[in-house]
Amino acid sequence: MDSQRNILLIALALVSFLLFQQWNVAKNPAPQAVEQAQSGSTLPAPSYADDLDPAPGQVASSAKTITVTTDVLTLSIDTVGGDVVTANLNDYSAEFDSEESFVLLKNEPGHQFIAQSGLVGPQGIDLSSTNRPSYTVSADSFTLADGQDELRIPMTYQANGLDYTKTFILKRGSYAIDVEYDVVNNSGNNATFGMYAHLRQNVMDDGGSLTMPTYRGGAYSTEDTRYKKYSFDDMQDRNLSLNLANGQGWAAMIQHYFASAWIPRDEAGSNLYTRVIGNLGDIGVRMPNKT
Repeated sequence: MDSQRNILLIALALVSFLLFQQWNVAKNPAPQAVEQAQSGSTLPAPSYADDLDPAPGQVASSAKTITVTTDVLTLSIDTVGGDVVTANLNDYSAEFDSEESFVLLKNEPGHQFIAQSGLVGPQGIDLSSTNRPSYTVSADSFTLADGQDELRIPMTYQANGLDYTKTFILKRGSYAIDVEYDVVNNSGNNATFGMYAHLRQNVMDDGGSLTMPTYRGGAYSTEDTRYKKYSFDDMQDRNLSLNLANGQGWAAMIQHYFASAWIPRDEAGSNLYTRVIGNLGDIGVRMPNKT
């Protein structure tokens, strides 16, 4: 059998909530009042999320993380799994008149807010939170140089005759991070897998502000619902499972006037899901399997 190749792509956006609202209105105009099937609400959702690890634990940073720096973002990416475990917004101050940048994503005891992505399905390599792939990278740090418009960080892994390359793609002036999987199958057998991406945050947060209470929780968009909050209380009452029939939508966490969102690349049949296990809440997108 000749080698097979699959490429999967999703985007992670880390932006101020105001900019996120403006982008969402431009991308998702209000739906017309016509009678139609509500693909984001009433159609039965596929059980794609069922193959995610049912009992993830608190994610501990591995022995190796890499640092990625652009003009607007500074990221730490764990080489185990390839998760974004910290994200600093370079142009936003942590506090008024502070020289320290605002930390949006972090992985600390009592305050976890990270962006995870991986491959699940029969030949997925992220089926268990305790046995995720350990990627190889060419350097410990990557920086967008002067005059450079795009930065690509490939991470590679091999198993059972399959070559996996997970690439993070960042562009100058942009708070969007493209995550691309390129899988080359040299095993001689069919390989089936699908991509998932979710944002994980503590349901009860030790780092909250009592003086400036703001909404902290999930939000999502579908073909028929431009924007809807889905709080941690909502997740605990009922896990969300929506079929994105046309592949249009996103899953986000809102915190401190900022939005972090996974935006699939119009993958028809994707599943938007939430789940709460212990003190950890996830909201994300599971894309359909490919062979």
